[in-house]
Amino acid sequence: MTVLVTGAAGLTGGAVVRLLAARGERVLAVVRREEQRAQLMAAAAEVAIADCADPAALAPLLARADALVHVAGIHLGSALAASGELARPARAVAISTAGILSRHRASVAVYRAGEEALRRVRPDITLVRPTMIYGSPLDRNVHHVIGLVERFHALPLVGDGQALLQPIHYEDLAAATVALLDADAGEPVPAGGAAPLTLREAALAIFAALGVAPRLIRAPRWPALVLAGAVDAVRGSRLRERILRLTEDRSTDNTLLVALTGIHPRTFAEGVRDEVRAIRAAARA
Repeated sequence: MTVLVTGAAGLTGGAVVRLLAARGERVLAVVRREEQRAQLMAAAAEVAIADCADPAALAPLLARADALVHVAGIHLGSALAASGELARPARAVAISTAGILSRHRASVAVYRAGEEALRRVRPDITLVRPTMIYGSPLDRNVHHVIGLVERFHALPLVGDGQALLQPIHYEDLAAATVALLDADAGEPVPAGGAAPLTLREAALAIFAALGVAPRLIRAPRWPALVLAGAVDAVRGSRLRERILRLTEDRSTDNTLLVALTGIHPRTFAEGVRDEVRAIRAAARA
């Protein structure tokens, strides 16, 4: 079976490629830049350079695929749908985001449009909605927090730190995504870590993984939001949005994920220990 994987050079996409190759599938990996080709050649049967925002570039690749795993981003769902070939692969799985349910994320409308475009062409597509993805320097979330704690041995905590989150390790998400090629979900599949934990508990797990005595510096919510708004006005950033998202419940229910895939994601404490070990091993290499 030839499996087309978009976003193959990314954190989750790269893991998906490796898992598919390990189970004997022929992988057609899509990356955006020529310099990303080398990192995939060992696992992918073929690496194609294409912009997943371009329906014309995607069409001939989809026409050759028996299955699709779309990891490049749900915001690109409309381009996939417009390619004219999305209905051709026998199986299709797309990684969306649990952020589609957020009250504070500016991109929610774009995410919804991407999902809806895919569903219009492929009503049978399996949409996976992961929470925060972590586990590597490529994760853009937990890795930065680990760096802050290593450098300053302290971490700011906005508000009371009691909002729930449920990060999922990228390897667990990749394993579940590959398993979903063999399942019929019929509805979006939430995907999170083993169990919810508070923001404060997550911070303490990072201190523990690093072997650093915990030191959380409480920051009142409203002054932090005012300051973040001023920073955003100067830099054009989205710091205020990120702080607001830290106050909402980002837990999920893995019941459907486990039932369909048999994958039981690791706890955040286990995952962050794995990430710290990987970072230190890379630093020694």
